[in-house]
Amino acid sequence: TNKKMTNILQQVRESSNGVASSSSIKINKEAIETFVKNLTEEEFKEKSSVVHFPLKFDSLADEINFLSIVDLLNFGSGYRHELHHACDRGAYETICFGVMAMYLSIGGKLDAEFMKNVTIADVGNYFSIPLSSEVALQPGLYTYQPSPLKPLGERIRQALNETGKILLEKGHNGFASYIHSCTEKQPTAAKLVEAMMIFPAFQDKGTFKGSDVFILKKAQLLAADLHRRFLDKEGGRFNFPDIDQMTVFSDNVLPAVLRKLGIIELPEDLKEKIDKKEEIPAGDIDLRLRAVSISACDLIVSSASVCGKVKFNALELDYYLWTKGKEGDFRTLERHS
Repeated sequence: TNKKMTNILQQVRESSNGVASSSSIKINKEAIETFVKNLTEEEFKEKSSVVHFPLKFDSLADEINFLSIVDLLNFGSGYRHELHHACDRGAYETICFGVMAMYLSIGGKLDAEFMKNVTIADVGNYFSIPLSSEVALQPGLYTYQPSPLKPLGERIRQALNETGKILLEKGHNGFASYIHSCTEKQPTAAKLVEAMMIFPAFQDKGTFKGSDVFILKKAQLLAADLHRRFLDKEGGRFNFPDIDQMTVFSDNVLPAVLRKLGIIELPEDLKEKIDKKEEIPAGDIDLRLRAVSISACDLIVSSASVCGKVKFNALELDYYLWTKGKEGDFRTLERHS
């Protein structure tokens, strides 16, 4: 068999370990032991529960289409300051809000045809993102120019349009139909993650020192969401036997939480950049932070299985750390993007 086809999750793990072993961002093993020893079952359970959306779904296909689009559009954290300012919401809330608005306004049929035809004006309406802002040229004379959030609106439109187009070209009327076809025979999380790579918006990877580094946050998140939401339903289609082989879904929140816990240690110049809110573009530093976080979380999982009061896989650890990153003094941490 083609090794690449069978083991995309292993590629995420190995490529991230490659970055961690040759990066100036260090993993502190003692901090991992401290974290694992102090973690209680009660706190862990409370912070890793499933998110349910306040929507009524007419069919399983409608719900799968909805969840897939929420995960497809799970980006935009670099715009969170502008979003808070303009809409009083962060990036993830903005996406959830927008996809719910789309769902409700078109009677739940978030199919490929709809995705392919979404316009930038639709995105502005559904997601409540201001696309232009008024600028005074002189007293009483105003002009409009693109708002700082317009590029985010364009990214959402592009992701929806190109994904809808690819689904239709492959003969599928939506995500549910495509996902069904990928989980027909001996379904695994790895197969599903690999299958999502045909969509550019799911291709979350980069290069470090000439080698490919796979993060695949969104594709893994989708496999995890389907697994958690439909466990034992659909004839066990989403009871993936390899669910423990998934890594954490590394974004901009995890590195900040791991840094606060002392688990990852940044070189001084990078610390300073992040703490001064300097713009860190997608690229080398972002990739390194996210890859090292994947490696660190693997070490946390294995440390917990040996000496922790609570045992968990990477997926459960991710939900716990992400929820922790949204509360109390963790909420105010500067994130790198």
